[in-house]
Amino acid sequence: MTAEAGPPGYFIIRAYGAALRFDTADHRLLADLKEDFAYFISAYDGPCAESIKAAVGEPPATPDGSRLLFRTAKWAAHSSPSGSRLVSYPEGALCEFDYLSGAGSVRARTRELAHELSYLLILSRLGEQLDRLGLHRLHAMAAEFGGAAFAAVAPPGGGKTTLLLGLSGEHGFTALANDTPLIDGAGNIYPFPLRIALGGDSPCFKDFPERDLRPFRRRHYPVKYLLPCARPASAPRPTRCAEIFLLKRTAGAPRISAASGTRAALELLRSLVLGWGVPQIAEFFLRPELPDLRAKARIALSRASAARALLRGSGIFELRLSTDTAGNARALRDFLSLRR
Repeated sequence: MTAEAGPPGYFIIRAYGAALRFDTADHRLLADLKEDFAYFISAYDGPCAESIKAAVGEPPATPDGSRLLFRTAKWAAHSSPSGSRLVSYPEGALCEFDYLSGAGSVRARTRELAHELSYLLILSRLGEQLDRLGLHRLHAMAAEFGGAAFAAVAPPGGGKTTLLLGLSGEHGFTALANDTPLIDGAGNIYPFPLRIALGGDSPCFKDFPERDLRPFRRRHYPVKYLLPCARPASAPRPTRCAEIFLLKRTAGAPRISAASGTRAALELLRSLVLGWGVPQIAEFFLRPELPDLRAKARIALSRASAARALLRGSGIFELRLSTDTAGNARALRDFLSLRR
């Protein structure tokens, strides 16, 4: 694919004290990623803790003198002579990140691959910055209603995005995050809205004109179709989390019932403490050096503290989702109206 090259362009993301600059000369890649992170694009052109540069083109070979750290079927990680982390991908990409300077790069054979890897690397680096600040990503949907927030957790494909889109038609709901709200040590939720991604089999797919859907092709997963990110109407602020909903599918009518704290604790261990399902590049987040292992242990303890605070401050419920998207939204609205 021919890159739409021109003068270098950039944008800066600032989110709750974390900051990152992204540079590329590919105009379409720049526009796509600006839309992905539209809510956090900053007009303040000050210093950033980290930066990433991306280019579309044939990736270079792994430099001489680099040392293989580990290899999987999907990637191979090396340490460069300068100490930075290099990761090569068989589809035709090479990513590098220097932890001392905070500078990274992505070079991929196609724009789709450059988009995917840049998006994941940005989220990985922002996520680690936020972790160190005590704000942790939870794999969940979150929204606000009646002055309090709630989170809905489920595995990928479990109905989180469909539920959020259904709630957009109900009065009084404010979307906070479609995939990864931020949780602090007191169990509060912070908005973290990103693009909304629909699968081709989503019941909401038919509700959007084709011009609003951007195909997003991924290496190991089916194609998704991207909508603009859900933007909260108010300025970003923490909101008390009052409920956690464990989503399940049902063939009947939507139903909400009490659920055990044990089930919720196991789900938070998976989706908050371990970060399962959170979009990132694990091959850059995990490092075997002793100082980094200590840092990751502190992050794990901080995530566990946030999970405990969520459990203590929230009602725990199971929400069984039917095939009626509007019916699910009405059932949740009626339930929360009684609790508020």
